[in-house]
Amino acid sequence: MNVVLVNLDSLRRDHVGAYGNAWIETPNLDTLAKESLRFTRPYPESIPTICARRSVYTGIRTWPFRGWILQKGETFFPAGWQRMPKNQTSITEVLAENGYDTALITDTYHRLKPSMNFHRGYDVFDYLRGQERDRYKAMKTIPEEEVNRYTVSGYWSYVGRTWTWRPGRCACSGRSPTRKTALSSRRPRAPRAADASSSPARPSRPSSDTARPRTPAG
Repeated sequence: MNVVLVNLDSLRRDHVGAYGNAWIETPNLDTLAKESLRFTRPYPESIPTICARRSVYTGIRTWPFRGWILQKGETFFPAGWQRMPKNQTSITEVLAENGYDTALITDTYHRLKPSMNFHRGYDVFDYLRGQERDRYKAMKTIPEEEVNRYTVSGYWSYVGRTWTWRPGRCACSGRSPTRKTALSSRRPRAPRAADASSSPARPSRPSSDTARPRTPAG
């Protein structure tokens, strides 16, 4: 018997063909569902990403969130974003102890952080790069025209300290937006509160040994 566990973030059940959707094509999931046990009333025990996966891997509740511990090397701190406890057994460890060959194929780099303990019980890892804050850019394998078919045409424009979404062609470049433009524009970086090139220098409070104004870092 093979055990295939598919974890997906932000996927509604009614958007999958195996659960009754007739216009969104999900052939691979539908084929897997035909050969598998399919639950008709699934509910997540907790969110977001790491919290939900902890409960799936261990079968133990993660909510309500208690006992927060700073994770080594972590820069993301939503509620409940904690490692898999060492005293809880992962389903992958159970499979490995029973003779299964285990492999993790993921584009969620949080699961590969050593401090999160999701590596336990796996024999092989395959990391698909480029998601979220992973600064990796893969080479294109399909034509630009095909990419534009599935992306929103538009760009973010910053005018008067306000970000505005503008559909269509970017006037500054004279070309149609690419996938990189569409993806990077979904969550624009907040502008700095002050620009040293346009704002006057603000003197600091004089200390006991100097009264010279301090030039802000630019």
